[in-house]
Amino acid sequence: MEIFIGSSKESVQLAHNIASILEKEGCCTKVWDESLFVPSTFTLENLERIAKEVDAAVFVFASDDKLWYRGNEFFTVRDNVLFEAGLFMGSLGITNVCICTSGEIKISTDLHGFITITCDKDSNNLTAELRLWLNNLKSSLQIKMFSRSYVDNHPTLEQRWKYAKEVIIVNYAATSFISSNLIASESVYSHKIEDLFERKIHEGTNFKFLLTSPGSYADYDAATYKMCVVANSDVNARDAITTAAKVIREKSRKYEAEKGVIEYKFTDIALPYAGMLVINDEKYSYMDHVKIDIYSPLLLNDRNRRSFIVYKSNKENYDFFCDNISKMWAEGQKYISYKPHVFNDITADRYEHFKCGNIECKFEVYDEEIGFDNNVDIYFSCFFIIIAGEMDVTLKKEKRNTLIHLKTGDAIVIPRQTYYSLKIQSKTRLLKIVSQY
Repeated sequence: MEIFIGSSKESVQLAHNIASILEKEGCCTKVWDESLFVPSTFTLENLERIAKEVDAAVFVFASDDKLWYRGNEFFTVRDNVLFEAGLFMGSLGITNVCICTSGEIKISTDLHGFITITCDKDSNNLTAELRLWLNNLKSSLQIKMFSRSYVDNHPTLEQRWKYAKEVIIVNYAATSFISSNLIASESVYSHKIEDLFERKIHEGTNFKFLLTSPGSYADYDAATYKMCVVANSDVNARDAITTAAKVIREKSRKYEAEKGVIEYKFTDIALPYAGMLVINDEKYSYMDHVKIDIYSPLLLNDRNRRSFIVYKSNKENYDFFCDNISKMWAEGQKYISYKPHVFNDITADRYEHFKCGNIECKFEVYDEEIGFDNNVDIYFSCFFIIIAGEMDVTLKKEKRNTLIHLKTGDAIVIPRQTYYSLKIQSKTRLLKIVSQY
């Protein structure tokens, strides 16, 4: 949650004290003196822009100026601070603006009855009252949609994960989290995300990943229309999902001894969006939120994708996305059917494919020689029937390799949890049956 903090110049230290308290509560803050105003523009223009970007605002009403009213002398808030508070109330709604007072001041009659927080109390009371305000922010907190590059940093992922107990990520490949070199070998941004992910695992945050099933139509849809792999990437779009599926398995094994747990499933759904559901420790549950990145097709710049964050206080929209992500996770599969790696960048893209319950069948036609360049560990039974042509199968069991040559009319069953590799000759047609049993 992003919060603007305004004050007079004389009260700026108090504004930074409030910012420090809010940041400890998991908020991202913008204090007015932190270079927020763009040079060669009007102050009012900048204030209107900031009011559209943030979720809430805090203003310090201090005894900055003297006022003589009906023969009496009073102290009052600086006039521009009063104006700015009204501007933000009009943009964000009254309940999303908090007023903190310092000293004995005269407040405009229009604000009589408006409950304020007294800053002159000890820090524990100030923290408790600010936390109470955060807990009761307007339930219809506005959803603000910006580019992904902006939303990823306002607030930052580190701020949003600060008190995370569980994170559910729905994504085509989740490469930014599990293997940054799949995105770009020189991407400092991606490496920071991967480092943060590993640190949170060590601290005890549990992660659930729902990824696209390699070889499914959703894989084809993502690689063809929706994935933007940058120039320095170690893999191309068609291999990113398959490679990510292998990496997530390796990660889950690597961190078995850590406090946090990594779970992963796969889905055949052509995802309309990437979703991240963040569930915090109970004390900070009001910061629970869902971040949505819309998968728009044919984008040239993935960082320009439209994104937004929905907080728990926005009950109707939060419940919608929370329920949707939870259902997709529940429907996800714990096994995948790997798409073969190929020689000469030639794929077997002509096949008939159908599913019946837990059984999946594919009729595949290969006009050129193809093969796996890595052994694949499968979690299902696999049955091959050679309709025409030839194929070599190498099975690895208990450190022994067994090479089996199959020709037209031959068949083979590969049991669960068996490493195998294939080399399929040109002009080969085969029927592949995959069973979860």
